[in-house]
Amino acid sequence: MQKPIYRKETFKEYIYKVLINPIFLFFILFCIAILTISKSYTLSFNLTESLPNKVFLIKKHSLPKNRGDYIAFKPKNNRYYKNKTFVKIVGGLPNDTITKYSNRNVSINTELLLKAKEKSLRGDVLEVIKFEGEIPAKNYFVYTSHKDSYDSRYEEIGLIHENEIIGTATPIF
Repeated sequence: MQKPIYRKETFKEYIYKVLINPIFLFFILFCIAILTISKSYTLSFNLTESLPNKVFLIKKHSLPKNRGDYIAFKPKNNRYYKNKTFVKIVGGLPNDTITKYSNRNVSINTELLLKAKEKSLRGDVLEVIKFEGEIPAKNYFVYTSHKDSYDSRYEEIGLIHENEIIGTATPIF
């Protein structure tokens, strides 16, 4: 009976077995994980000064439960931003009361939130939100404390309906 002949593994075969196969396997598993996660999560980047955070993890199809929650949404068409994702803070929930004052201040449940500017940074006239009263079901008032934030205090953004909401946002950094 003949002894089996064993061939010595080449360096190239060794590298392939030890490095390439595990890397390829990791890459495949990573892609599967991303595809699975992307159905539930996405990232959003804040390119303005309206919030101190620049990157947010968005939990898709999740609605805010409390004032102070962050949400990501696509506002109805407006003159400045077409099909852009906004991240703002929920300042008013359904059944909260919006009050406007002649000096362009806006309050929620008698708590003063912010003042609406008369003109944008571009010099365009900004109309204060027309809605006043109890926020209807499935709608939210959103804002940031930054004086130049383009948010619900302005008519072009207004109340955010839940069908405009992408999901809740968590600041990453």
